[in-house]
Amino acid sequence: TSVGSGYNTNAYMLGIHKAYAGAAVASVGWGAALANSGWLTNATSGGITVGRFLTTCASGDLVEVVLDTTNLAPVLA
Repeated sequence: TSVGSGYNTNAYMLGIHKAYAGAAVASVGWGAALANSGWLTNATSGGITVGRFLTTCASGDLVEVVLDTTNLAPVLA
């Protein structure tokens, strides 16, 4: 089923996934945050972390990450 416009919905991701990095990652295990572009970037102090990088990478690389978005609030569709 689909969610109608104006209703809240949740979409969870949990486990090891591949995603594009929006910035270079120099340390394995570094926190991952979701950028406005939809790519993952380095987590910063006070930001929302959605997972951890499993490898180092350059910006634009397809990289493995452990994601856990179960703690995020509902999104208005």
